[in-house]
Amino acid sequence: MCAADYAKESGTFVWKYARVELRPPSPKDFPLAIAEYSRLFKAGSAGRWRDIAVKDAFLNALVATEVACWFFLGEIIGKRSLVGYGRVDGAFLTVSWRFP
Repeated sequence: MCAADYAKESGTFVWKYARVELRPPSPKDFPLAIAEYSRLFKAGSAGRWRDIAVKDAFLNALVATEVACWFFLGEIIGKRSLVGYGRVDGAFLTVSWRFP
C-alpha cells in the first residue's frame, strides 16, 4: 500500500467521525442539552455522585483536567504571551471614584 492510498483511506476514516463529532450544535440540540443538564443537576442534588465507581470518577477528573488544559492553552495562544495581557495605549479607561 502506497502513502497516497493510506492517506486516502485514513482521511475517509477521519472525515467520517469529524463530520459527526465536530459539527456545531444545531437548534434541535439545545433542548436535548437542557434536558441532560437538568437530569445531571437533579442527580447531583440527590447525592447520586456518591455511587460513582473510583475508576469512573478518575476518568471524569482526567477529562476535566484535559478540558482545563485546553482552555489555558487557548488563553496563552489568545494572549500571545505566557503571562499577562499586553497593554494597548488608549484601550484602558481610568476612572476616579469620588464620593461626596
